[in-house]
Amino acid sequence: MMKRINNVLLLSAFVALTTNLTACNNIEDTYFYENNTSNIKWNEVADSATTALVEHFWHKDKHYFVYNSDEFDTTTDPGYWPQAHAMDVIIDAYQRTHDQKYANMFGLWYEGVKKVNHFRGASGYENNFYDDSEWIALTLLRLYDVTKEERKATLFNPATGAIYDNINGNTNVIDKTTLSYNQGTFVGAAFELFKITGEQAYLNEARKAAYYCISDASMLDLGNNILRDEGNGDGGLFKGIFMRYFALLIQEPTLDEGYKKKFTTFFNNNVAVLWQKGTNKQTLMMGPNWANAIKGTNQLTSQTSACMAIEAKATLK
Repeated sequence: MMKRINNVLLLSAFVALTTNLTACNNIEDTYFYENNTSNIKWNEVADSATTALVEHFWHKDKHYFVYNSDEFDTTTDPGYWPQAHAMDVIIDAYQRTHDQKYANMFGLWYEGVKKVNHFRGASGYENNFYDDSEWIALTLLRLYDVTKEERKATLFNPATGAIYDNINGNTNVIDKTTLSYNQGTFVGAAFELFKITGEQAYLNEARKAAYYCISDASMLDLGNNILRDEGNGDGGLFKGIFMRYFALLIQEPTLDEGYKKKFTTFFNNNVAVLWQKGTNKQTLMMGPNWANAIKGTNQLTSQTSACMAIEAKATLK
């Protein structure tokens, strides 16, 4: 219950930032992409993909994820907010497998991630970019939920509008909140609010946002009917964020069956194309284009995004 309360405090502000969504309600049109994923052993695929994330990006001495694959001695800034999503993949893998090797990374990351927080140096978690702090907060909440271990972390300065002063099951709420928004996080925020409140309107908003993302041509690689290549850098991470929340929405028992079928088919097609076309089978690197295998060095954002989608598929019933 406390996790749910914490999440709504953080996520409810996303809802205040909504834009007008195209309400596409005609879901009965023929769907031409029926990519069968039943012959793929998704647990094994997820094991391979997440192992590659650890092997090629996890700094075993400094305990954070580097930005470019295998560049452990580089001065390239690995970024603060991608660290949250990379650790989310590790949490996903632990929840799926209960393998202690993933749990062993939790405490190391909790200390190591501060080293790439350039706003506070290695002294804390607060960041001058609210969205960076928000992602770290959500990951710390997931760690608490999984381990029930208290890990104190000041995420926001009370003088500028703090939300959390620690992650230990207790929350101090300040009125001022300024939070980031994009379609993927909106799906997650609306769905989380539905689960907490039971209000159908939130589920409807999550459904509409998700349907917009999979039906608007600007969002898609139409030739493969998958989410489009969003390029390198930060953009390479957003598909995975969407797919994580999309999978949770698909598993909602009260979701209309027409939408569930459409969403599931689209989801399955994305991960099948990613694994069959977009994965370098020698290195298990997965770039920003899920229909074209990457060659050479990969970025943390792109690998994390793909791993989020595959871990979600491995647990999707």
